[in-house]
Amino acid sequence: MNSVINFAYKFVFEGMPLFHICLPVYISLRMVYICFGKKKPLGYKTNIVNEYFLILFAVYLMLLFTQTFIVNSGENKIELIPFNVIITEAIDAVSDSAERERFIFNVIGNVMVFVPVGIMCPAIWGGDELRTGKTALFISVLIEVGQLPINRTSDVDDLFLNTTGAVIGYYIWRFFSNKFNNAKKQKNRAALS
Repeated sequence: MNSVINFAYKFVFEGMPLFHICLPVYISLRMVYICFGKKKPLGYKTNIVNEYFLILFAVYLMLLFTQTFIVNSGENKIELIPFNVIITEAIDAVSDSAERERFIFNVIGNVMVFVPVGIMCPAIWGGDELRTGKTALFISVLIEVGQLPINRTSDVDDLFLNTTGAVIGYYIWRFFSNKFNNAKKQKNRAALS
């Protein structure tokens, strides 16, 4: 558990320099686009909630970028056999507590780091779990391919774990979205009565 807290701390604070540079640039470009850009097809409209989620998503992607490309892990390895790392780490985790922590960190960490994708994608652009899963898979493939030329490990298991995390995030978003919509309907019915 301590390593998860350390990772979360590292995830946020190692990304701060990039965050302080990129966020003002993103907000400025977004304001120019909103003010002077052409209207989107299919009735796309922006509102404060949508813009809030877009900013959160941009911040999340900046922090994810720092952890996947800038922070050096010291390993340069490509793992293309599906579930090989997960199974090997699970077997090692049974007998060794240090390996157990590594296994939990790898599996749970790769799932949890993509839960925000599953929450933010449908909140910003709409869509279902398939569209959210495809978006997460696309982002995960970009990360894994981007790690090939640098001193990082690329693992096919990460694609599965990241996409799973996004789909879990989608169902979290759907649960709270349904609760919000049901409460709104009840409030409207009460107002009409």
